[in-house]
Amino acid sequence: MTLIDPKAASLLGKENYSPQKTIQDVKIIELKRFTGEDGSFNEAVRIDNGKVVLPSELYGFEVKQINHSRVVPNTVKAWHLHQNQDEIWFIHPEAKLIVGLLDVRENSPTNGLSMKFALGDGRAHLLYIPREVAHGLSNPYYQDATMTYLVNNWFDGADELRLPYYYIVEREFWDLSRG
Repeated sequence: MTLIDPKAASLLGKENYSPQKTIQDVKIIELKRFTGEDGSFNEAVRIDNGKVVLPSELYGFEVKQINHSRVVPNTVKAWHLHQNQDEIWFIHPEAKLIVGLLDVRENSPTNGLSMKFALGDGRAHLLYIPREVAHGLSNPYYQDATMTYLVNNWFDGADELRLPYYYIVEREFWDLSRG
């Protein structure tokens, strides 16, 4: 067994692999993704009469509008929230984005809690974001990324409220973690 240099030993740490705390009512749902020689397929949602029936975690969500967004490299789009709209995000598996969520609901037991995680990168997930939870994303990578999202209200701009991207979190929150 070799000895570790004292200078290096004083800086050693361990990665934290424990589950991250989750903002109340936020749902992250992993979807089945099928890959083969000819490409890939995943089902995002099933809708019946405007309401989500699958996945079951989102049962009853009424879809009023479906949006598509392209996020260019070195972009931070945060924070914004809605008082009368819930969202379901689908970051395309061929893309990768850093997602940030921040609970600013006054009476929520998770008020002030922030979450940061990557979505996409070969995996398929749906992310349910309840109204009044601030959300945003960044693309610190070298290529455009795309996302599709379902909302339960028509967009008119009146319901979209904004906070500075560094509100409660440090400005580096949106960068790639180093370590």
